[in-house]
Amino acid sequence: MRFDTVFLRFFSKWLRCRHHGKHELIMTVTNRIALAIFIPCLLVLSACLGSLPLVGDSSMVTGAGFREHLANEYTNLAEFEGQYMNDRQDAAHFEAKARRVSRGQQVMPDSVDSRNIPHFAAEELERARARLIDALRTMYTSNNEPLLALAQSRFDCWLAHQEDYPVEDAYISCKMFFYDALSLLSVSTDTKFGDVHAVFFDSGMIELHDDAKATLRDVAEIMEKRAQWDVTLIGYTDSKGDLATNKQLSMRRAIAVKNFLGQNGVPFDHIHIAAAGEISDGPDDAHNRRVEIELKPSYVADHEKLSNAPGWQHMGKVN
Repeated sequence: MRFDTVFLRFFSKWLRCRHHGKHELIMTVTNRIALAIFIPCLLVLSACLGSLPLVGDSSMVTGAGFREHLANEYTNLAEFEGQYMNDRQDAAHFEAKARRVSRGQQVMPDSVDSRNIPHFAAEELERARARLIDALRTMYTSNNEPLLALAQSRFDCWLAHQEDYPVEDAYISCKMFFYDALSLLSVSTDTKFGDVHAVFFDSGMIELHDDAKATLRDVAEIMEKRAQWDVTLIGYTDSKGDLATNKQLSMRRAIAVKNFLGQNGVPFDHIHIAAAGEISDGPDDAHNRRVEIELKPSYVADHEKLSNAPGWQHMGKVN
């Protein structure tokens, strides 16, 4: 309800009193003067409040396309809750969120503490919400709009139905669609964070050059702002030498990069390494003596553990 509407209703009630069993409006000269001053000021204040930013995170997705998808997803959830789950309270909740989104308001995912969540499930839900917030901040492209909207709506659905466990297990489908949507977000459309970086080495060596260290410091700086992301390092060599030696050398190069990143603030448990060994397109090609560095949201990898769980086929589709 608008700010000015609330106050005008309040003053209307304040100016009424019971006199001889009837409601009469008392409007003294003083009251008239007061209202003549107050109402214009109130309207100005209301206009100012309307121009203020909405409460929330200014870095979150606010594009018209995303809002349209999100409103549709919340409307679908409201219909599901009302028609199939016979839950009028949640149906009204999701319908209200759909209306707020349609009006252009910024609507955040529900907080975990807004529901009576079992202790065993609360920690995973908090992690999932943090990953969703990270995705909404960092993964926005026009191609990702429907997936981001699906992820947000299905998180709220998961949260709502987790509260009802073990009476019903509809939360499983919502949970699967949430992870499914996150896993399908396109990283490659974001050139800053989606491109594969690489550092290069001298023949037979694992020492990092100054330019390699500069690249890795840039990666560490990016990761400092991406707490929900992982780094994958893949070591390579040229084709000089035997296969076993080159395999070992490629692993040592990946380890050298991992150690440098760790020393520059990247959590070691967010760094994954692999050894590809030699590349056979040139015995002494400097570009083959490298470690490739790929940055991805950690929730992409997490989804692979859950993709075969029951129930993921249900609970809607991308609008």
